[in-house]
Amino acid sequence: MNLWRSEEEGLPTINFCVHHDLDSDLKNQLCIKLYVGLLKDSLAEILYQGAEACLQTSIEASQKLDVAFEISGFKEKMLDYISKIWKRFISFSPEEISFQRMKEVVANHMSNCNSDIQKHSDNLMLQCITKSCYDVDNMRKELSSIGYEQFCRFVRAMRSKMFIEGVIYGDLSKAEAVAISDLFGRVKTPLDDECVIILRGTTIKDSKVKIKTDLNSHSKVCYQIGEKSLCPRETAVVKLFEKNGSQQLIQSIKNVYNLVDFTIFRVKETLGYKVESEVHSIHGINRFIIDVRSSEHDPQHLLDRIFNYVDTVGAFLEGIDGVAFEKCKTVLSGDLPSDDGSNLWDQIAERRFYPGFSKKVSSELRQIKKTDVIKLYEKYLKKSSPHCRRLAVCIWGCNTDSASFV
Repeated sequence: MNLWRSEEEGLPTINFCVHHDLDSDLKNQLCIKLYVGLLKDSLAEILYQGAEACLQTSIEASQKLDVAFEISGFKEKMLDYISKIWKRFISFSPEEISFQRMKEVVANHMSNCNSDIQKHSDNLMLQCITKSCYDVDNMRKELSSIGYEQFCRFVRAMRSKMFIEGVIYGDLSKAEAVAISDLFGRVKTPLDDECVIILRGTTIKDSKVKIKTDLNSHSKVCYQIGEKSLCPRETAVVKLFEKNGSQQLIQSIKNVYNLVDFTIFRVKETLGYKVESEVHSIHGINRFIIDVRSSEHDPQHLLDRIFNYVDTVGAFLEGIDGVAFEKCKTVLSGDLPSDDGSNLWDQIAERRFYPGFSKKVSSELRQIKKTDVIKLYEKYLKKSSPHCRRLAVCIWGCNTDSASFV
């Protein structure tokens, strides 16, 4: 068990994740979704009583076999409240009729996920870079084969191999935080992280939209930045790159299609274009992602526009004057999250835990030069670089010719 404490103002909050030392195969992932749904039903009365006492609670199935909890509220009743939830977590036994009903709920939820083009593309991308992400259609098929006795065996195995990781922050003393941690006892050693990596060169994954009447096409390109968790300096460089590059990306697409009011097209996604870029961390490794959606052009056209844009970024960065670059650094420094308990939990969940991380990033930011950002672009985003790893996901709308990949 690893629990951190950050004493600060505000309501006490505990974020913790229960990891399970089991294979993250498809059947086990489905069982954990069923378990969390049944657990929440079992806790309904306790959660209601907590809400009446101003205690807010979130319980969700997280990545792979993790169960994530977030509980916040007045500290006077928090210890007893968490104790009730934890005891139920490690002891309740669902009835078979409840199990069958929850299978239907989970199946319906997965169908809804598949109908959302953004979630569809996210799932396809994760399938390409991890071994523990599966196609939604296959998940629904596998779900139907899981029986009640098999599920009960999973629950027993799950509870026998657990590791807890979390953060306690807000107006709680050290003694109060220790009392909460004592509820969990002593559980196992940390689990190994999954290897998440994009192959060198360019990988393209194609798919049709799941809703046959959906006009939207979607192209998403992900560039991997490095092969291990970034240090504060590298994080500062990649954030500077994203800060400069994202505005150029939007302007590039805008100029190509002569969009008069770009905001309108972004809001009304089915009528035009949605263009975004971001830095996203999976298991502590940063990735730069460009995302374009359109109802008027097919994914190959959108992909060509993205690749053409990336080819121009080097010249764009070279052309940024010193005053504009320093202003961008100042703005970015102000946008960095504070090193509070909430941000600390985000770091732990993303496998990039580093005490005082944001403060160190801000400190490094002041030392970074424009040439550092250009070097990052040339190393990780330039197609000719041996370090370039890019993954593209293309989802073809109903009005496009997808015969080329069928």
